[in-house]
Amino acid sequence: MEPDEQPDGAKLRRAQKKADRQAAEREQEAAEEAEAATYRATYTAKLAEAERAVLRIEEQIRLVKERQRGRASLADHLSGFYEEIDKLAKGKALLEVTPLVLAETNQTIRDAKAMVAKDPFLDRVREFVPAGNNPVYPDVVVALRTVRQSLDRAGARLAEILTEAQAKLSEAVTFALALDFAVAEAAEPSLTDVKSHPRRQRRDLSASWFTRDDSGPDYRHFDIERFDQVADIERYLHVDDAV
Repeated sequence: MEPDEQPDGAKLRRAQKKADRQAAEREQEAAEEAEAATYRATYTAKLAEAERAVLRIEEQIRLVKERQRGRASLADHLSGFYEEIDKLAKGKALLEVTPLVLAETNQTIRDAKAMVAKDPFLDRVREFVPAGNNPVYPDVVVALRTVRQSLDRAGARLAEILTEAQAKLSEAVTFALALDFAVAEAAEPSLTDVKSHPRRQRRDLSASWFTRDDSGPDYRHFDIERFDQVADIERYLHVDDAV
């Protein structure tokens, strides 16, 4: 037998090993593809939820700012009106207010109630019925003072809502960008990946959702395990904007 000739059995064994190795590689590739597909499917639905939350919170912030402007405008008007009525009330305990003062007082009460829905003290204030004798100045002053104080509380509450909504928006944006990367790459994004995402548009991110690991002292990745514990994204990102 020539030196370069091999027994048929040895050739068959080598061929079989090669075929087994190729089959194992294909099986591994198929398993990795299936795992990636499952990963993408899992986070695609959550990505849609996060994107809807971003739009919802952005609209909520817009409306809160609009309410702040309306409250500030009414409070400014009431400040001047109250000071004038308070001056007129001094020494006129039994003097009825004029029809104009009565009409303006009732309108101010209506405007405040339309703006502030959850103030028990404002709820006690009733419009003055323009029938028979008009109310006296001290009574109107008390009503207007209560309205003014309720608007002050509403201002503080709206500021709290805005701060909370902006924080939730940062979280929603972080979720949306991180999940968009995860779906596209079938991998957990780093903080750098999310910061450089083309859809970020200079929006603030929530740094609390990134954690360090052994990849390096400056490396931080999106905490997907913590995120997986958020069963209901919409509920988690909800902001009660009642005033």
